[in-house]
Amino acid sequence: YPKEKNNSKIILAINNVFAQNDKFREVSIHHVNLMHSVIIYFVISDAAAAALYVTISDLKIEIFCDFSQYKADMQFNERTIYVTNISLQMKPANIKQVFAKYGTVTDFKITVKGMWQHAYITYKNPKCIKLFYQV
Repeated sequence: YPKEKNNSKIILAINNVFAQNDKFREVSIHHVNLMHSVIIYFVISDAAAAALYVTISDLKIEIFCDFSQYKADMQFNERTIYVTNISLQMKPANIKQVFAKYGTVTDFKITVKGMWQHAYITYKNPKCIKLFYQV
């Protein structure tokens, strides 16, 4: 599906889940690397706190988190590097092992584009990326 169609399905499903909650305000979707992040806004923090325990299995949403935690987790620009043109002969476990030398890897995703692999490596600490580039 194109992003817009996917977004519409996600927004509609979330609107349906929270339609009866008069404290629900709106929903927005952000695409960061290979992830969809859904931000749901409520009028008061108590309503948002109660929504943390809602699951939406149709969308494979198993957990919600507080926005402050989300914001800390989403600092991809500071903690994530994107590596292109990796040989298809390299196994994902070996690629991850190479980057783990520079710090704790919290997220690792591989995509294949043509004859190459591309990797998103997210570290726990942004200092790991600086260390990687110094070598």
